[in-house]
Amino acid sequence: MKKRQFTPPGRTTATQPALSAPVTFNNDKHARPPLVQSPAQMEAAANMARANAWAGQALKDVRLSSLYAALAAEGQSVYHLALADSYKAPAITKVDESAYHGKVGDKLIITATDNVWVDRVHVTIMVLGETLEEGVAQSDMPGSSTFTYVAAKALPGKCVYGLLIEAYDLPGNCTRKLELKEIST
Repeated sequence: MKKRQFTPPGRTTATQPALSAPVTFNNDKHARPPLVQSPAQMEAAANMARANAWAGQALKDVRLSSLYAALAAEGQSVYHLALADSYKAPAITKVDESAYHGKVGDKLIITATDNVWVDRVHVTIMVLGETLEEGVAQSDMPGSSTFTYVAAKALPGKCVYGLLIEAYDLPGNCTRKLELKEIST
């Protein structure tokens, strides 16, 4: 192979005229064009960056690290469990309204699951497009998939109301479920 000599731009030799632009040598006859990512690829890369950041944060946080370590399967690292958790949002599997009749103290029982841990469940009750009340449903016990919300306000008689349930996991993934119900109190 013939040896090539490179002269920085702006400098000349006796046999080379001055160049106005830098010279680059590409010996690859089949050079690849620059990588162009599709929107789906860019979204996947952003999701991976977010998941990687969450897993790194979980490793540094003593509380999160010990929680993930306790829940990890044998041979599974805290990092990989946190990474998997970041990719999967919780699921709202059941909303039991049998004990809710629109009165103060009535209960809504929500069942929400996640591949690791459901962090919290938020409930909003709406009437005529306005928020009547909202709050966090309480877990029966740490790590439980059952959450109970106790109504603090009564519905205004016979009406159609909206029930918005939001379940969050530790990385902040959220699943929402909206139901419209009719009640006569």
